Amino acid sequence: MVQEEAKKEEDEDIVYTRLRRISSFPRILKVLGYCGRWLARFRLRTVSFSNCIKLTTDEIYWARTACFKLIQQRWYGKELELLKKKKPLIQKSELFRLSPFLDDQDLIRLTGRLHNAPIPFSERHPIILPGSDEIVKRLVEENHRATLHGGVQLLISHLQQSFWITGMRRLVSGVCRRCMRCTRFRAKTSQQQMAPLPVDRLTPQRAFTFTGLDYAGPFTVPFSKRRKAITAKGYIAILVCMTYKAVHIEAVSDLTTEAFLAAYSRFAARRGVCKKLFSDNGTNFKGASSEIARMFAEAWEFYSSVASHLAMQGTEWKFIPPRAPHFSGLWEAAVKSFKYHFRRVVGASVLTFEELSTLAAKIEACLNSRPLCKPSIHASDLLALTPGHFLNGAECLALPEVAEEAPRGGLSKGWRLLSQLRNSFWTRWKKEVIQQLAQRNKWLELQPNYKVGDVVIIKDEFSSPARWPLGLVTAVHSGKDGMVRVVTLRIGGSTLMRRIVKLVKLPMDEDGEEPLE
Repeated sequence: MVQEEAKKEEDEDIVYTRLRRISSFPRILKVLGYCGRWLARFRLRTVSFSNCIKLTTDEIYWARTACFKLIQQRWYGKELELLKKKKPLIQKSELFRLSPFLDDQDLIRLTGRLHNAPIPFSERHPIILPGSDEIVKRLVEENHRATLHGGVQLLISHLQQSFWITGMRRLVSGVCRRCMRCTRFRAKTSQQQMAPLPVDRLTPQRAFTFTGLDYAGPFTVPFSKRRKAITAKGYIAILVCMTYKAVHIEAVSDLTTEAFLAAYSRFAARRGVCKKLFSDNGTNFKGASSEIARMFAEAWEFYSSVASHLAMQGTEWKFIPPRAPHFSGLWEAAVKSFKYHFRRVVGASVLTFEELSTLAAKIEACLNSRPLCKPSIHASDLLALTPGHFLNGAECLALPEVAEEAPRGGLSKGWRLLSQLRNSFWTRWKKEVIQQLAQRNKWLELQPNYKVGDVVIIKDEFSSPARWPLGLVTAVHSGKDGMVRVVTLRIGGSTLMRRIVKLVKLPMDEDGEEPLE
């Protein structure tokens, strides 16, 4: 007798182990249903099943009952034996507070206080199931799909019509959180803590030594003021000093590499050559970078000494990661400020290229006259610093001062006075402006770094979340603070680089289980 019970328990463990490996609850019922049909034909022969290929309603009902019995036997074996013997449960039992009882099919059900309620028997006395069971988790996942990916409250209400699952809310929340389809439409992208400011923005130096570049437009530009004049598209190139937020604006006739290099040459002739130039991954910028590289290569091949000089005096070009506009927040803000003035002045008018260039220069003067810090209301305080102080020694829109007698000592003394004035601007900039940049206004929390092997959804603003592709992280690129904000992904047979703000990391269980499809 003891050997038969041990053999029965061993068989039940084998069946349970096989069932918990099945990925969906309907498949579990199908497996049990066909097993029950086979047992009815060749062993039990006391249960009448049909001879059709597909499972009948009675067979599915038998499979559900057998599945719940198997789960309860595994998790509540001791309680089941006590209930069969009609003995009270011990107080340490998980089911003690539920006052369980056995129905006519030997399933453990909740007694509760709704015995006299005019509701179905399954609602008055739901089946008790453990929330930690893998098969119960498959049951909840199937009901989540049956409720059309509804929320936690809807799923709990639906389950309570037939089941009392221990730790139900925690289980249901985990299933909803792991659902890949729900994750797509929640689309909460990653965001690492705001990085420390780069050295380029904190070191006193000549204006436009480190520069950011962006384009605005297009704008309709007629070739003349005549009626029905032929029009073309014009653009605005905006260059921003990363240290003092000074702005230089150039009108550009088109988006070709030649037009961009011409605009950059005009900028460099008036503001000086940049040490580093940052821009996005626009095709015109990429073309310009390759053009400069080709020029240096040819110069080195034919005139090695000239190439060395060009390399020492040239500009290092750097591109921000693709689709990462917040990497270029400084010059994106300058574009926004330019459009603010441009739209209010132009309205519905159409400007020629000369008028566009003139207005761009005036807007440049306005932007370079903005205070870098909050102006003081006290009359005894100095005027607020502006980018114009680092370009012209005074605010760009300020009236010219009355000429004073030239200082004795010639040009050398004048140069020393200019140096003292420049140093005073830098001293004020360190005291008044730098401290305003210390506080983080957003992206405050540290987040876990991405790792190689993480599966992510790649957000695309131009398509539905249901069509967002999946990607696999193949490499991570951490900053100087050790935080990962850029990763390399593999999609199909191609690789690309993306900022984590465009990625949705798929949720994983503590045991590493993949999300629910």
